Amino acid sequence: MLTLHVTVGEAFEPDSLSKCWARTAALPGAYASRIDVKGKANRSLQDSVGFSPLFESFTTYVHAQCHYVVLEAKSTFKPHSIPEKNLSTEKTQAVDTFEEYKQIPGVNWSTLKSLRVSPKQYQHDIMSEREDAAHFRIGRAAHGFTLEPDTFEQRFVCYKDGPRRGKWWDKFQDDNPGKEILNATEWIKAIGTATAMVSHPIASEFLLKGLKEHVITWTDKKTGIDCKGRLDLVNGKLVDIKTTSSLIPRLFATQVARLAYHGQLAFYKDGLAANGI
Repeated sequence: MLTLHVTVGEAFEPDSLSKCWARTAALPGAYASRIDVKGKANRSLQDSVGFSPLFESFTTYVHAQCHYVVLEAKSTFKPHSIPEKNLSTEKTQAVDTFEEYKQIPGVNWSTLKSLRVSPKQYQHDIMSEREDAAHFRIGRAAHGFTLEPDTFEQRFVCYKDGPRRGKWWDKFQDDNPGKEILNATEWIKAIGTATAMVSHPIASEFLLKGLKEHVITWTDKKTGIDCKGRLDLVNGKLVDIKTTSSLIPRLFATQVARLAYHGQLAFYKDGLAANGI
C-alpha cells in the first residue's frame, strides 16, 4: 500500500462539510472532523475523478484552517519501510533555489504531465514561460514557510497594497533584491495556510523531520530518458504539500485528477526506487 500525504490549507466554513460523506469522528482541535470514504461509499469520489482502480480510500482531516488529505494507492512500494540509512544526501541533491533545480538535466513531472493532453502541448509548455498568478505565489510562500522557515525572509517579502510605481516602489525593490514580492492579502493567506499546517496535530508529524527540498535524478529504464524530481520531504514517507481553493472533498478530488497528483506520486515512486530508496 502506497500512501500519498497531501496537506492543503485555506479558510473554510464548517457548514460546508455538512453535506459531505456521512461518517465523522471528532479529532482534537478547535474544530476538527474526520471523513472516511471507503468501499461502496467511495463510488462518488471514484466516478468524479475517473481513476477508481488507483485509490482504495480517500480520507480528509480538517483542523482549524487546514485540510489534510490522505490518498491510499495500490502499490508494492512501502514508504514506511525506507531504512534510515538510505535517507542520505548520497542519494539526493540539495539545491538552494528552484532556478538551480531547473538547470539540472532531465524531465520533471510538472512539464511531463502535459503529455496527457498531447505532445504539442508538452512542446508548448517547455518552450514558454508559465504566467504567474496569485495562487502560485501563495502556494510557493506557504510551501517555503512550512519547509524552509529559516530562509523564508530571504526569499519572500510583503509589499502593502499600493501603487507599484514611483520612487517608493523602486526603493522597495532595491532593498529586496531577488525576493518574491507578495501583496498583503497574498501574504496573510500564505502565512495562515502554513501556520495551520505546521500546527496541525497530524500533519505536523510529517513536516518536522526528514530530507526537505531534495532532488533525485534517474534514468528511465524503458525509454532511456533522464528524469528528475524535487521532493518536498522524505522521512520514511513521501510527503508533498498542495494548496487548494476549495475544501469540499468532491472539488478537491477533481483537482487531484486535473493536476494528476496520482501521476506525480507514481513518478516520484519510480525515482526513489531507481535510487534504491
